[in-house]
Amino acid sequence: MSGNYQTVFSPDSKLDRYMAKGVFNQKGNEVTGTYETTTGDYRFLEGSIINHTLKLSTFDGAHVFLFEAVVKDSVLEGVFYSGNHCWEPFTAVLNNEYNLPDAKELTFLKEGSDSIDFSFKDTNGNIVSLNDPEFKDQVVIVQLLGSWCPNCLEETRFYQEYINSRQPDVKFIGLAFEYEVLKKKHLILLIV
Repeated sequence: MSGNYQTVFSPDSKLDRYMAKGVFNQKGNEVTGTYETTTGDYRFLEGSIINHTLKLSTFDGAHVFLFEAVVKDSVLEGVFYSGNHCWEPFTAVLNNEYNLPDAKELTFLKEGSDSIDFSFKDTNGNIVSLNDPEFKDQVVIVQLLGSWCPNCLEETRFYQEYINSRQPDVKFIGLAFEYEVLKKKHLILLIV
C-alpha cells in the first residue's frame, strides 16, 4: 500500500467527479495517510488492510470519514463515506509520479479583471463590500471558508493568532459558504 495513488472520486459523474492524491504508508497491516485534493485534504487517516480489504477512517471534529476499498494489483476500488448521509465511489491506481495541479494556478482573476469585487450581507444583515471606506488603502485578505471545513478552521485559527499577537496592519474578510445558507443562495460575511 505504501506510495502515492492517483485517485478519482465519483468517477462516473460529470458533476461530482474530482481528482485526489492518496498518500499512504503501510507497516504490517497498519496503514496511515491521507487523500490530498485541490481544496485541502481528508485529514489524518488511519486503518488497516486485511485480506485485500483496506479500511481507513478519521474524525476531524466535524465529520467522520470512512474509506473502504478492495486492493488488487496496486489498484483500489471502494467507497468513501462521510458520516451517515453521504457516500461516493472511488478508484485509485498506484502512481508515485502523480501530482495534483499547482494550487497557485487554480485561483485567478478572469481575463480583463484587475481586482475582485463583491457585496454580501454580514452576520448582522449589513451589506459589506471591498469598496467600503474601512478597506480603502488597506491590505485585505479575503478567506473563502466553511465552518464545516477543517482546513478552513485551521486557517482561521492562524489568522486569529496573527491578529491577537500584534496590532494588525491587515484586514480580514471571511466569506463563509454554509450548507443551510447556500440553500437560500446567501453567503455569510465575517469581518475581523
